[in-house]
Amino acid sequence: MRTRALPLAACASLFLFPFVAGPLRAADAVAPGGEAPVEDVAYDYGDDDYIPPSPIYYAIRGAVTASDGDVGGRGSIAGGVDLEQMYNLQLMRFEIELNYLHQPVTISGMTDGEASGFTGFVSLYRDLGEFYSLRPYIGAGIGVGFVEYDAAPTLEDDSIGVAWHVTTGVSMDWSEQTTLDLGYRYTGIEGLDVSPANGSQHVTRLDSHGVFAGLRFRL
Repeated sequence: MRTRALPLAACASLFLFPFVAGPLRAADAVAPGGEAPVEDVAYDYGDDDYIPPSPIYYAIRGAVTASDGDVGGRGSIAGGVDLEQMYNLQLMRFEIELNYLHQPVTISGMTDGEASGFTGFVSLYRDLGEFYSLRPYIGAGIGVGFVEYDAAPTLEDDSIGVAWHVTTGVSMDWSEQTTLDLGYRYTGIEGLDVSPANGSQHVTRLDSHGVFAGLRFRL
């Protein structure tokens, strides 16, 4: 249990650190004449008369995943809101996301099978500033996962468990309304209660590492 808690503890420390230390931004510029600093804002798209796109966006992502050496895939759609633009919560984003996963798995160390299903997350992300048009970020989410195992004749069953993820990545504006997103995600689905062919109850979990790419579109 202690080992499983390490990814969550590491994410929590990374996620809370920016609130204490402040956002990692380029140094504040000084206005001509030294009158007042001009803040370097990550989402500054132009002059004072510019009206930015909506803070609401949707996203599509695809990932290559790995679990115990088996390579699978994941696709997702998400809807989110830029909380800095809407509520002045500095560099924060909130998302609701639905994923479809397909992952080859090894049952009991010897039987090859497949795991497929869906996960739904509510997630919070924090951008870490803007550096040469790149915005690194960290995030975490929690939700529900439905997984169906197909490893006949050893196991054919499905179950619902608690799903969570920790994510880090970098984004870059492709245009005023489109953002390119690249990153890494560790996903865990806990408490999957399945019944192998021998009739015994078995509580398991499904973990995966994923490298993803996607696009965010502002409305």
